[in-house]
Amino acid sequence: MRADGPRRLALAALLRLALAASPPQIELGVGWAPTPIEGTARALEWARVGPDDVFYELGCGDGRVAIAAARRGARVVCVEADAAMLRRAARDAAAAGLAERIEMVRADVMHTPLHNATVVFMFLVPSMTFRLRLALEQMAPRARVISRESQIYGWPCGERLSMPGFLFFKWELPVTPDEEHTNFDEEGAVNHLLECAADDAVRTSVERGSVDPAVSHDESGAVEDRLLALAVDPLAASATSMDDVQPPRPIRTDLRG
Repeated sequence: MRADGPRRLALAALLRLALAASPPQIELGVGWAPTPIEGTARALEWARVGPDDVFYELGCGDGRVAIAAARRGARVVCVEADAAMLRRAARDAAAAGLAERIEMVRADVMHTPLHNATVVFMFLVPSMTFRLRLALEQMAPRARVISRESQIYGWPCGERLSMPGFLFFKWELPVTPDEEHTNFDEEGAVNHLLECAADDAVRTSVERGSVDPAVSHDESGAVEDRLLALAVDPLAASATSMDDVQPPRPIRTDLRG
């Protein structure tokens, strides 16, 4: 793995800046970079989303992922703190003829009960996914969690789906959390991301029929480069074009649905 000394320190420092503490009543939002339609379709198929599912999207933005899940027959809960974005999602759901299948909830994602969900989709920064672990762990066996771009610190490495421009990670409940990780740690989160990238690189080499150290090195390095780009500018690194990027917005922590 290439992320020795200086590189790992650089990743940790960049992530620390990205996750800097904010005022008590306002949590720094993650901005909005929509997931392209083709990526959404593949991710939902990969997660086996269908008519038997209750699908929660945390931070649903314009609702495009929620609408795609509803088209696959799922009952959907679209959770968004930004009122204007939620109104847009509601309009698009109505235009698609899917308003009755999608519940629009204006709420803070960090205080959203998830025990009824069979699938949760999220595109959040690592500190937020870490804080959501306990709620996610209340989901029923065989429920799935999909995280765009971010592994969940304190959980086993998620299965990876890689497409040009973005990554998805998936877990199926129950998971066995690491009991040592009771608090979020920036350097630990970076190490976890890199260890998962190295595991993925070896797995890719095995699937190709040859555990080639050079291939594993290149695969791991490519993922590390993506993580570095995400740490520097998560939105620009994950958007398909700069036109897709919306500026960060505060998430109100006093909302409860």
